[in-house]
Amino acid sequence: MHERRHRALSLSMLLALTPLAKAGGGDDWLPLDREIEALETTLAPQEGGIRVGALLRTNYAWFEESPVFPGTHYSGFAFDNIRAFFEGDVGSTTMHLSFEGQSGTVLVLDAYGRMPVTEQVRLTVGQYLPAVLRSGLIDPQNLMFILRTGPGAYWHQRDQGVEVAADLDRVLVRASLLNGSDAVADDVAYCVRADWNAVNSVPWVEGAYGSGRQTGLIVGASYYDDGSAIEDGEVISVDALLTTDRFSLGGEFQDYADDGGVDPGNGIKNGIYGNFSDTSPWAVSASFMVDPDKYEVGVRYETLDDQYDASAVTVGLNAYLAGHDLMWQFNYSQVSSDRSDQDGGAVGIGLTVHI
Repeated sequence: MHERRHRALSLSMLLALTPLAKAGGGDDWLPLDREIEALETTLAPQEGGIRVGALLRTNYAWFEESPVFPGTHYSGFAFDNIRAFFEGDVGSTTMHLSFEGQSGTVLVLDAYGRMPVTEQVRLTVGQYLPAVLRSGLIDPQNLMFILRTGPGAYWHQRDQGVEVAADLDRVLVRASLLNGSDAVADDVAYCVRADWNAVNSVPWVEGAYGSGRQTGLIVGASYYDDGSAIEDGEVISVDALLTTDRFSLGGEFQDYADDGGVDPGNGIKNGIYGNFSDTSPWAVSASFMVDPDKYEVGVRYETLDDQYDASAVTVGLNAYLAGHDLMWQFNYSQVSSDRSDQDGGAVGIGLTVHI
């Protein structure tokens, strides 16, 4: 989680680029669902086998004003993700390893063991993604837009610790004890998150693709506290996703306490939450399946509530060639900020390949 602190500003200012990644609706869903179930059954290994997967997400982006090099334009190709994962079972315990290589070096993402305690309770130990914000928990291939929201990107970072998860019928509760921002020093962080499938069941995706024709509603909330904050390390999160027929409507809200970080004069706060310290960022999004199996359009508004009053409106189109496993994404974002060198438009074209 420590590297999150350094990446938070650039990620949140890249609010721009953003398409949709799961769609649904239409009369052809039942055959599609059966094909997906059949494929999963075919690919599922026998007990004790090793499961292997890979993800490639690449994009072309153009920024009217570069968020990395203020005062200049940006145009170029980049990798969002180059990931590989390996998973295997030893008795009732599952070991999961994943690696990320888009930066030119290979980084360990996940490295954990997960074991059942009872039929409803499981224990996870190692390095994993803490359950804080829904948009940060969505797998990259299931994103509705090319980039996550600013807070979603911030909380899509692993930490080391232990998690207890309880599946209580329609409610999933997860509680973690973590190293936190000071790594293996004295203080620890902890978080508790509950997700309630209030109406039917909603898959862990963004947008409407894959939701089926039935109405679904999932509501989540979490509490996170990092003891290494100078003042207050509390973060409260609330999010929800509603799907009905071909539509989806989602939103998220967070409230960050004042962690004691101050601006040293370069416009960047130096607390554990960086520019999110003492802010309340929020976002809303909606999508519509133009074609139940192929095309989805969406729009998202988000504001960081930071010292620059940064916000962005993003519109996107997703073209699903093989669901989320093979899709093109087209985004346009208009970014607004009190910093003139962060205003302007951004265009993104992304390709996702997941096996």
